[in-house]
Amino acid sequence: MRHPALRAWLCAALLVLVGGCGGEEGGVLSAARPQGDDGGNQSSALGQFVAALTVGGCQCPAWSPGVACSTLSYSDIPADNRYYVTTFGGPGDGQDMWICGHQLTDNGSWPYLANYARFGCGKVKIVNPSTRAFCIAEVADCGPNRCVEEAACGCACGAHIPILDVSPFVTQHLFGISGSGYSDKRVVEAWAVSVTEPTGCPDNAVEPDPGTLKGVIYHAPDSADRLPGALVTLSSGQSQTADGSGVYQFSLAPGSYTITATLEGYQQGSVNKQVASGAVTWGSIGLKPEEAPDTITPDTITPDTITPDTSHPDTLQSPDTSHPDTLQYPDTSHPDTLQ
Repeated sequence: MRHPALRAWLCAALLVLVGGCGGEEGGVLSAARPQGDDGGNQSSALGQFVAALTVGGCQCPAWSPGVACSTLSYSDIPADNRYYVTTFGGPGDGQDMWICGHQLTDNGSWPYLANYARFGCGKVKIVNPSTRAFCIAEVADCGPNRCVEEAACGCACGAHIPILDVSPFVTQHLFGISGSGYSDKRVVEAWAVSVTEPTGCPDNAVEPDPGTLKGVIYHAPDSADRLPGALVTLSSGQSQTADGSGVYQFSLAPGSYTITATLEGYQQGSVNKQVASGAVTWGSIGLKPEEAPDTITPDTITPDTITPDTSHPDTLQSPDTSHPDTLQYPDTSHPDTLQ
């Protein structure tokens, strides 16, 4: 990940004073460094300064050794795959990015992005929703900082809008611009793709229009008995809670998806669907109630309820006096046996 050298110091100062840096509006805060970066050239004064940063009135979680990327950045994937786009790095920069195990630079000469907390190490397709032009970019950094997404929301830091923080190389290809900030509210679509996809921004290539995947979650077998609040998760990583009518809906790139629904008190249900460009695909799921555990009737037989069997003389519980030699009392018939 990028080291906070002189540019990071100057941008941090500008963020505090004017709320922006070179049009990136907090892009430097995407340098939310991962574990293992010892920040040897960072003074304690700089650390305290960065810890006090806010963007749009929202407090920025500060990096320190051992802090995970997921602590500094949001990891949710929106159901419609849509993000605001911001940029970081560019010509004349060239700080190192190490988060995925190899050294890369943020000089803006190739398609990279931050967003490690959302996608991990891999590749992401980034699409202009209007022209359908696209880039395949490589995840190389952590970020953006949570405070940037909260500021983009404009909701007193109570929620956030997902942001894709990318190379100027990407925005130049998609929009013809070299920089973008969160206040521009410029939207892209993005999703993870196979690492075998070639990195780059192909000319004259367009991404097909997305398709819609929707359905209802219901109490099987009655499809009219809807289950609001069920959690619907896709194999691509998106998740959504079914609304008050048990309905869910995703906007997705064409392809195959596994849809899984869960709800407390019900067995998990799944279905596979193929989403086509520009079409609506239904994927409703019926959930069956969880089976109640078997009940065991306790054994009510106790020793004191057992009735002695008196049907045979040899089972009698009293002394047998039918023969003198079995008497249980002293034999007084002979003086020499007196006790």
